[in-house]
Amino acid sequence: MQRWERAGEGAWAALEEDAEGRLVDGGPGSRDGGGKRRRVGGGAGGLARGLIRYVALVVDGSAAAGSGDLRPSRLAACCAAGAEFLADLFAGNPFSSACVVDARDGAAKLASPLSGAARAHADALAAVGRAAPAGAFSLQRALEAAAAALEAAPDYGFREVVVLSSSLATRDAGDLNAVAARLAAAKIRCHVVNLAAETYVVRKLADATGGEFAVALDAGHLAALLGNRVEPPPLAADDARLAGEPPPLPAPALASSAGGAPAWRATTHACPRCATRAAELPAACAVCDLPLVSAPHLARSYHHLFPVAAFPGRVAEDGACFACGGGLAPRAFDCPACGAAFCGDCDEAVHAALHVCPGCG
Repeated sequence: MQRWERAGEGAWAALEEDAEGRLVDGGPGSRDGGGKRRRVGGGAGGLARGLIRYVALVVDGSAAAGSGDLRPSRLAACCAAGAEFLADLFAGNPFSSACVVDARDGAAKLASPLSGAARAHADALAAVGRAAPAGAFSLQRALEAAAAALEAAPDYGFREVVVLSSSLATRDAGDLNAVAARLAAAKIRCHVVNLAAETYVVRKLADATGGEFAVALDAGHLAALLGNRVEPPPLAADDARLAGEPPPLPAPALASSAGGAPAWRATTHACPRCATRAAELPAACAVCDLPLVSAPHLARSYHHLFPVAAFPGRVAEDGACFACGGGLAPRAFDCPACGAAFCGDCDEAVHAALHVCPGCG
């Protein structure tokens, strides 16, 4: 069976073993396979990264999304992978906001507004997945809806569009080159993942906006491609936002309850610049527009700036893992700083979840 044929049969159906019963490298269940778990290496530390991110997730709901080559359908696979991607995005990037765009019938609309409410986006994707695929896909309309949402975001954030397309064609009334120019002028990068094949115009759009284009081979590969978008991207020289004169101070906008009175919580937070009170964090100050975050939010984003270095692997016949105490065979991974040896699972956990070497303290 081909890889895409066995993708819907469960993770156990795609495992490949050698004569001794060990997983073969390259299988979807191995460390370097096509599943979501991937070999994580330490990136370059000390880089300026876009920790404040605004992401628009575009889901193709056209008739082409009803194809069953990804079970139960391309649309269902995209919605499931998109929900997992947004959950990972908010877990690793607590300063981020996102929105969901539903593109079908030659049009596009916001399924959920730009916010940091992960549950609202998950519910919106579930509703998009339940709707029957219909009509043609218009990339122009989808990008215009995404751009309208992202252009309203503060200019100190990093703006991205992630398109999950199932169509080989796009039916547009306007010029995609003009849309690409609009996205580039607003510093919005467009990343596209197509479930069918590569098309020239979409590849050109991604390149023109500084984004990436890829074709997903199966559901596991789709999750891996979206997982590559979770880590905050490094900022280029033209991404720098120059601070000018402070804007004129508007009247503070207070959230109102059903009775019309301001809805404040028992605990509020003071802006360090203008002392305006904020009901929750993270948020932007209602008066001076300063991003307000807490110490736990900073701690959860610190590992993106200074990641753990990659542990080189070696063949190990015996020995114990420094973290779990289990066996090291067949592969061991040594910390280049302290020399502690880790098994494959602990090496994965150190880089993907712990973000600090236990041996280095």
